[in-house]
Amino acid sequence: MKTALIFLLILSAEMLPAQTDSLLQNEEFEGIIEEFAQDQQTEDFDYEDVTGRLEYLQKHPLNLNRASREGLQIFPFLTDIQIEALLSYRSLTGDFVELYELQAVPGFDLNTIFQLLPYISLRQPVLPPLSRSSLATNGQHEILLRWTSLIETPKGFAAFPGDSTNSRYLGSKNRLYARYRFNYYDRLSAGITAEKDAGEEFFKGNNPRGFDFYSAHIFLNNAEGRLRALALGDYEVALGQGLVLYQGFAPKKGAITSAIKRASARLKPHSSVNEVDFYRGAAAIFAFGKNMEVLAFGSTLRTDGNQVGEGNIPGEPDAPSFAFVSSLQSSGLHRTPAEIADEKSVRQTSAGGSLKFENRKLELAVNTVYEHLSQPLALRPALYNSYYFNGDKLLNFSADYTFHFRNFHFSGEAASSSNGAVAMLNSLLFAVDSRVEFAILDRRFPRDFQSPHPKPFAETTGARNESGTYFGLTARPNSHWQLNTYFDLWHHPWANFSASLPSTGNEWLMRLTYSIHKKMEAYAQLKNERKDEDVQAPESHSSGTATRQNMQFRLHLSYKLSKNLEWRNRLDAGFSDFDGTKETGAAFYQDIIFSSTTYPLSFSLRAAIFDSESYNIRFYEYENDILSTFSIPAYYGRGTRFYLNLRYRGIRHLTMEARYARFYFPSQKTVGSGLDEIPGNTKSEVKVQARYVF
Repeated sequence: MKTALIFLLILSAEMLPAQTDSLLQNEEFEGIIEEFAQDQQTEDFDYEDVTGRLEYLQKHPLNLNRASREGLQIFPFLTDIQIEALLSYRSLTGDFVELYELQAVPGFDLNTIFQLLPYISLRQPVLPPLSRSSLATNGQHEILLRWTSLIETPKGFAAFPGDSTNSRYLGSKNRLYARYRFNYYDRLSAGITAEKDAGEEFFKGNNPRGFDFYSAHIFLNNAEGRLRALALGDYEVALGQGLVLYQGFAPKKGAITSAIKRASARLKPHSSVNEVDFYRGAAAIFAFGKNMEVLAFGSTLRTDGNQVGEGNIPGEPDAPSFAFVSSLQSSGLHRTPAEIADEKSVRQTSAGGSLKFENRKLELAVNTVYEHLSQPLALRPALYNSYYFNGDKLLNFSADYTFHFRNFHFSGEAASSSNGAVAMLNSLLFAVDSRVEFAILDRRFPRDFQSPHPKPFAETTGARNESGTYFGLTARPNSHWQLNTYFDLWHHPWANFSASLPSTGNEWLMRLTYSIHKKMEAYAQLKNERKDEDVQAPESHSSGTATRQNMQFRLHLSYKLSKNLEWRNRLDAGFSDFDGTKETGAAFYQDIIFSSTTYPLSFSLRAAIFDSESYNIRFYEYENDILSTFSIPAYYGRGTRFYLNLRYRGIRHLTMEARYARFYFPSQKTVGSGLDEIPGNTKSEVKVQARYVF
């Protein structure tokens, strides 16, 4: 019967799209990136954590017949229901004979298979034992160099008569990035990453050794014997559902409405230029028998802190005074004397571990994390941060679980902090049949819960002062149509940064997608958010709260004009309504993308126009960029946007890329604010990148 099924599936193989050279050609995942950028309130987040592993899998595909649950969780477009369906199918029927057999796995439609194909294979590489000759013969080296700069000169780079260095940047406009990486299949990784941000000095002043930031790692994975993984240098740890510790990319609400579970590898190398979200030291995973493993880690890392001299920790006036910091900085920018004064002023020592039990249906883990700061943290008093962590020591414990039963997938975590506060998160993902999935997530974070690096699925950051429930639905009535929708309701029992009183909010999204495989994808999306915020009186004192409503509507069309040429259109429109003031806006763009495995030259370009009354109604638009990078700028105000990307692969092993992007605001005399203010009405950026792989 299996042979006959495979024969029928191969007959329908022309329905499956061919693999493409582009990374993450996935409208839903691009939506997750856009939503994440909006949540971070920045377009500058480093997405190397998202792309690095997937980019590697394009050249060294994952063996589908040997892939573990953790290995499959690298794909952000696969839900836990789909992963369990694939593992169950493989367990019942044996190894896959053809990739086309994925069409027989419950919950795998052609769109999902199309997204997965570039990263999987049925071939198992024969890996010889680790040796010097094997590493030299089979290892892959990568050297990547990137230069980025604004064409215009912001205020912070210009010298004025009588000014001092305190009022401007000390370095040049150039942003420089260099990376060397060595990979031996998925068993060994080693690399060095260096970056200089615009405005930072280079081989002078504060950075006599060149770059402002250096990162290095050696990572051994899938080792034989008791040692499963070993990380030396810079690495990331992800525990449970993110209540205590979760480093790296952690998306929130988005168009993949059933993606509610944190599912990153528990230990992985840190190779991005994010200067705060990692550990530096050593970590290892040890196996004890078939079902038990232990993760242990230790780290010591200097981080930026705002030093304010001597004083007492708030709430402890009788304690002796000593030097402390009022905040820990996360920007990683060291451009001015004030920023340089905060650089590496606090040593952060971390240690912890996790004991995990796993079998086919159940995963249980207990975790602990200890953090120590060389200088106590004493936040500036404010109502919203009354229950935030102050001091120099923090200890957390948590227990997390995952349980699979037929079409039901349960997961959750409970965590405690040093002050006795307990936070909880539980979720359920279940499939009515192969076409309909439901997701439910409930979180209860007390106002005084404290943890060092939390990233749970929630409305706000910090895993504190929030209770809420999320409902998600994914429906695929046939191979062409898909409906994604969610509703999230939350409550903040204490003041937060934007509301000085207890507040509530809700958000819902609905997306209807129609696709013709290999040819076209179109969707309509409506998103609405309502939440309480402070109303500021004329004298700038809070006078209560009001509800802000933000609603945005989107129409999107992607169409394959030919095998190598794609045309994209998007229209966004919406409004923001707060305390009787209503602001509106709209944005429209067209993209042309040419990508081929035959011709050495490929390109993508965009022409966009937007008109919004203020930053309150802004549109985050995913932009194609050079390899290993993303651009998700916010379109707001009145203006146009244009960019052109060029990629040339006519020289063996070498990829050359260039990008030009430009904002134009016809009615403005300046662009930006503060030291980043640019005289005139344009803001233009150029990038050049060279990548050599051998």
